[in-house]
Amino acid sequence: MNQKRERGRKREREVRERRKERERDRTERRESLVRVTDVSDEAEMRLLMEYKSKLILPGHCLPDPFTLTSGWINAKDGKKSWPSIYATDISK
Repeated sequence: MNQKRERGRKREREVRERRKERERDRTERRESLVRVTDVSDEAEMRLLMEYKSKLILPGHCLPDPFTLTSGWINAKDGKKSWPSIYATDISK
């Protein structure tokens, strides 16, 4: 009878240890996901700032082309103002 009780207690301890270990693993995974999210948020913010800085010229700030809703010229009319460039000029 004592052996059964002892085995049962040992089994309970093992189960509790496995549960604690799984909980520690879950906590570590959650913490690593938070770190990855923080890093990706920082990287995204850095890229956004870099993108916006390219729209700033000395004395003038260009509008973001992805947010423009009016003022577009259709392709037929716009081609008239394109510079004449040959494929050989840009292939070098």
